[in-house]
Amino acid sequence: MEITVVPKKEASQAEITVSVPKESFAPFVERAIGTLAKGVELKGFRPGKAPRNLVMEHVGQDRILHEAMDLALPHFFAKAAVEEDVQVVGRPAISILELGLDTPFKFTATVDVIPDITLGNPSALSAKKKEVVVSDEQLDHELKHLVNMRATTAQVTRAADKGDVALVDFQVKIDGSLIEGGASKNHPVTIGEGRFVPGFEDGIIGMNAGEKRTFPIHFPEDYGKQELKGKQAEATVSVISVQEKKAPALDDAFAQSLGGAFKTMDELKDKLRANMKEELTAKEEERYRGELAEQLMDASTFGAIPESLVEHEIDRRMEEFATMLSYQQRSIEEYALAQNTSIEKMRETMRESATKQVKVGLALRELTRKHDISATEEEIAEEVTKELARFGSIEEAKKEVDQQDIQEYAASAIKNKKTLDLLGELANKKS
Repeated sequence: MEITVVPKKEASQAEITVSVPKESFAPFVERAIGTLAKGVELKGFRPGKAPRNLVMEHVGQDRILHEAMDLALPHFFAKAAVEEDVQVVGRPAISILELGLDTPFKFTATVDVIPDITLGNPSALSAKKKEVVVSDEQLDHELKHLVNMRATTAQVTRAADKGDVALVDFQVKIDGSLIEGGASKNHPVTIGEGRFVPGFEDGIIGMNAGEKRTFPIHFPEDYGKQELKGKQAEATVSVISVQEKKAPALDDAFAQSLGGAFKTMDELKDKLRANMKEELTAKEEERYRGELAEQLMDASTFGAIPESLVEHEIDRRMEEFATMLSYQQRSIEEYALAQNTSIEKMRETMRESATKQVKVGLALRELTRKHDISATEEEIAEEVTKELARFGSIEEAKKEVDQQDIQEYAASAIKNKKTLDLLGELANKKS
């Protein structure tokens, strides 16, 4: 097999021309004939058992050659890329130069390739881990959340006050028109939690069950929906019932009520503080590693970044955002319309950060390659088992999950962790 590679470094592309001898192409022709023969019905022969010459005569040479080409292309393209050490990104653009039964099979593949990367010096990176401390204020907030989860409610006949739960029907209008998602019935509102637009919860204070009131509210400038930012609106609220929340006292009895694991409040606080520190430590480790990776990217130099990589990252972000919107029963097209923008403009606003993320990934990939980091079969098997365990039954999960996909994911996750571990070690070895 003859292979010619012509790099196009200014565009991070390469043109691979492959000439396959007819002797090497012949087995794919035979496979094509065998595949096509299964669909040929010739009188006197069972399907797939007709003689080769009759099959060729029935389906025609062109169809056989194109079937053989479809079978051969992935094989010879991958073989050529490996032999010439071409780091391919995405799908190749194929041009067939020669295709016949008695001639070499010749094609050209134009591909995006990983750009040349010169890594910065990891030991020169300046990112530092921050000390993780759980403050008394953070602990108190967590305790209040725990208490609120176990609070009881009792209906009262007095007017609603801060801390109460009011069951309401409401409508929110701007200039007399109901806003999107601005109406609800039997909606519980915990007064003072701050979950609603400023002014809404305060407007319910003093209302009794059966009372209806209209009052102004103001959407803040940083509100999530573009069309509502900074707008003055009018809320009409009907109170159905008022319930008083009764939270248990923060004492030893409360600690003992949590499954018998604690005898005193001090024991509960110690456990909560330890759990919070563990969670915050994990978040700080993630932040630190992300900062290290960005600094490595900033310290490295790159050839031209393939546009296909950037587009793929933008696609990923758009799909992720669309999934999030679907939980709100909204489409990404509806969101774009409400924000007075377009899908194309949304993609463009992501381009700079997506390019940065691609470069971070490429820098880490180069570090992985440079230090020959890999995942062993034992590590992959262990990681796969951990991932499948998330589904509950491992055996059932194996039936639902593509085994090759999850093994590739596990290998990638392991190599990524090892690479980030190494980056941390190298960054701490100051010269």
